[in-house]
Amino acid sequence: MVKCDVEYIHPYGRGFIVYTDKPWLQGKIYLTQKEIIIVGEKEHKIPLISIISVDKRITLPAIKEGRPTLLIEFLDIISREKIYTLFSGYGNCIRNFKKSLLTLLISSIPINYKIGDDWSKGFLRVGKSELTFIPTNYTINVENILKLERRTISTGFSNVGVIYIKEKKEDEIKDIYVITPPLKRDFFWQLFNLIVEEYMYSQIISKLNKTERLVLLLVNQGASIDEILQKHQLSQEEFEGIVEKLQDMGLIKKIIILKITDKGKKVVENITE
Repeated sequence: MVKCDVEYIHPYGRGFIVYTDKPWLQGKIYLTQKEIIIVGEKEHKIPLISIISVDKRITLPAIKEGRPTLLIEFLDIISREKIYTLFSGYGNCIRNFKKSLLTLLISSIPINYKIGDDWSKGFLRVGKSELTFIPTNYTINVENILKLERRTISTGFSNVGVIYIKEKKEDEIKDIYVITPPLKRDFFWQLFNLIVEEYMYSQIISKLNKTERLVLLLVNQGASIDEILQKHQLSQEEFEGIVEKLQDMGLIKKIIILKITDKGKKVVENITE
């Protein structure tokens, strides 16, 4: 069970109506294998099977800086209407709650997947930094993902939306295609991106201090050495030390030489944020 202390608005909206004047309430949310439980002024339960979308792009109220949100859209079983519930909290709890929720949501969704030249049917299991395809038990480690994108492929008589993963394991490169039910595809897409971002933060961004991040960002933007030294009042020796560290981590190569790749772009996006 995953739980978070939150502020929440329930319902935040019904159908196409969004309530922008509703007050935030204090409470807790719990995630079980079958439902989200909201405990506050009243207790509410959202069955996982009824969830339609997670973090759909709609108008949100003003949020305090640094406070992440989680927007759930679900179908009320009794009224048969779509309802939005909005959660907000501090720290990493909301992010971890979302990852756990998406992991549960996709666990029972059947998929078709192609690894190399072979198509298979099955399910996906998600670990801390790996994706495992069942029943083949083929595992992708996040550090080996070179590209992650949404594509359309032809299946003979129609075009189908897929999630495309390019994996490099040692010297071998594999193309992997994942076909999911169209209405559930965004669950997979968001979860894949969350895992990649977590890897970037834990393995790369967290190892850089503020000055090193700024230097890397300026290098990516094409700034000259003189511009970087002047902007941060660094000595030549300090700058060379930072560049050496970035080279040892492979970031100079990823961002300058290979910055057109998705992995390079993701590092820069995280540094910018």
